[in-house]
Amino acid sequence: PNNRYRRDIDEDTARMGARYAISPQQDFIVSTSFADRKEGQIQPGIAFIAGQLVGFDTMERNRMYQVESQYQYRDQRFNLIAGSGIYQVNTNAHVVTRLLPPGDPSIFCINLPTACFSQDSNREKVNGYLYTNYNLRSNLNATIGFSYDSHRNPVGLIDYGRFNPKFGLQWDVVSNVRFRLAWFETTKSTLV
Repeated sequence: PNNRYRRDIDEDTARMGARYAISPQQDFIVSTSFADRKEGQIQPGIAFIAGQLVGFDTMERNRMYQVESQYQYRDQRFNLIAGSGIYQVNTNAHVVTRLLPPGDPSIFCINLPTACFSQDSNREKVNGYLYTNYNLRSNLNATIGFSYDSHRNPVGLIDYGRFNPKFGLQWDVVSNVRFRLAWFETTKSTLV
């Protein structure tokens, strides 16, 4: 009998990007990626439910899409970066819960009652941002910006959007000493 945790992952990924130089001071960049990930797990005897040892057999498939674009402008006094992106994960999960015999942690050699469920879900994140770096003096640079993140995850009933401010200061005290200060807010992504 097999009483060890096992995990098998198979993932294929493709990525493509392009950069277009509008002028010596301006660039436009676009990037896209796709991943197809299959993951299987065998988890023997990891939980007690109503006094009965339970094991899980999980098969999950995630298809992930990502598209990002960015505009960059550079000048002697300041630069500007603006961009946006969309990320989507489509998940199909299939879980089999198996009751284990008392005192025997193996779950795949004896056919006991099982419970199965499947779940499809789509998680999505859309974001946009704008940053500018401004040279206040030859050795002093300020960064000001903001981002907006929107998350949607029907499984956990998560659906929200939020603006996130950013501020930074960089001071070259002497040629080999740099002081940096930053304050920002961010939204943690729920994606893979």
